[in-house]
Amino acid sequence: MSHPGITPVPPSPAAPLPTGLLSAWLGQSHDLLALTDAAGCVRWCNAAFERTTGLGPGADLLTLASPAGPLRDALSAGLRGSGLPAAELALRNAAGSTLWVEAHITRIDTDRLWTLRDTTAHHELAARAQRFAELLDMAQEFGRLGVWERDIPSGAGRW
Repeated sequence: MSHPGITPVPPSPAAPLPTGLLSAWLGQSHDLLALTDAAGCVRWCNAAFERTTGLGPGADLLTLASPAGPLRDALSAGLRGSGLPAAELALRNAAGSTLWVEAHITRIDTDRLWTLRDTTAHHELAARAQRFAELLDMAQEFGRLGVWERDIPSGAGRW
């Protein structure tokens, strides 16, 4: 539909984002972002990825998995372009702590863009809730008196 006095303007192709803007945008993401080559060598990563995994440019992404096993096989399949399982993955960061992530990988020419959503806090809360449910069940089983628990190394206790 045309309106008198208004000349339609043809759509222009989207201009590519300036490199500095794109880098700043990716850098402030809360997702863990990394660009690797097909062998898993990290070429670029955002601060969240480096802080959470302990890996930076030049590191091997496969060090997040044990040397052999289904997790390493899944990461290798992702590097080959065979896709990743839809489930969450339990990786190990450089400090040896468990890092739960939902992982997505996109192939860009010969490189791979990894987007990892950190779900570790969710898993820790679920484990704490499970532990408290077990303690409540124990307290109810023993005459509804309650349970006293002490952590020997720290001396912390709770009733």
